[in-house]
Amino acid sequence: KAFYHLIRLSSHDPYTYQHSVGVGLNAIALGKRLRLAGEQDLMDLGISGLLHDIGKTRVDPKIINKPGPLDKVEWESMRQHSTWGYELLKDNHDVSQRAKLAVLHHHEEGAGGGYPHGLTESQISLFAKIITIADIFNALTTDRAYSKAKSPFEAFKLIQSAMMHKVDKTLFAELVMIYGGKLD
Repeated sequence: KAFYHLIRLSSHDPYTYQHSVGVGLNAIALGKRLRLAGEQDLMDLGISGLLHDIGKTRVDPKIINKPGPLDKVEWESMRQHSTWGYELLKDNHDVSQRAKLAVLHHHEEGAGGGYPHGLTESQISLFAKIITIADIFNALTTDRAYSKAKSPFEAFKLIQSAMMHKVDKTLFAELVMIYGGKLD
């Protein structure tokens, strides 16, 4: 049932499908780097990454692929995708609760400025924090309708200079290490 949603996403928006696969892979790599306890942890983390944007099946593809900035109404629709994703998965027994919460909370920020609930650092699960950094990194390193892909090094520099309020600093440092880098 969980993969049915992913297949729906592939026909609704091919970019988001490819992005979700990349997020899932980076999340598993980060989970392995963090030495998460077991195979089920990594499976749940991979499912979280694969399904993190599943709520975008309820967002008009014209909004998802708009080449310019979103207007207020479009942005409000886009911001609903994490809640819609959780709603699509909440009764699915094939997806763990921690994966469902990672889908719901992958746009939360430690200082409380994220969405949909404005959670703070201690309220955001490790899985959601991993999906957040994997999501941002993959989005920056992939061609999109409104921007060209950056190299991993360029993406890390941009995150470090302008997006650290969105990510867990320790997880960011670990992701940099996966790609063979070090922080200044």
